[in-house]
Amino acid sequence: MPKAFAERTYLITATILVGWLMTAIAPSAAFADRRSDFIAANRCKVERLLHLIHGHPEEQNRFLVVSVRGKGQAYVQCLLTNRDTRMLCEASSGYFAVLPGQSRPSEMSMSKVAALDAAGFDMDTSDRNYQRVLSIRNIDADFASAADLMLSLIHDIFDARSIGELRFTAPLAGNAANVPMRCNGAPAN
Repeated sequence: MPKAFAERTYLITATILVGWLMTAIAPSAAFADRRSDFIAANRCKVERLLHLIHGHPEEQNRFLVVSVRGKGQAYVQCLLTNRDTRMLCEASSGYFAVLPGQSRPSEMSMSKVAALDAAGFDMDTSDRNYQRVLSIRNIDADFASAADLMLSLIHDIFDARSIGELRFTAPLAGNAANVPMRCNGAPAN
């Protein structure tokens, strides 16, 4: 085989390989950018709602639910417990949508279940949702981490992509759960 032909074949193969890799990598990079933008656009509201709940240490209903409008069992919720030293967070498994005697349909893909596992959630959903307990030592930092966790899951597991798709339920936050909030000069969400 002539040397020039071999070099040309090598260059063509390398060009095809690089093009294929760029095609394979580009969607995941775009996904990461959209995910980061989604979390950044909603983090402040989730943090503020957690702080409003924290301001009622003796009350019941010390939880925040972030759900996807129109998707039924697509939600992540966190409950402040133990004098705000812990937070029980759950991602919907669909368990509570099933009537007694019915079997639960498996709606979640294996990759989404693997993402919950990687995020540290308990995988036993035989009689409950996916659960994870967070320790709270520094309210501001830990509420920011909890907001990131909730929003990551609502994006990755339940496919939310915009603020308009989200519904916030926080009984102790009153109307603040459903009114736009301005955060650090960002547009109201």
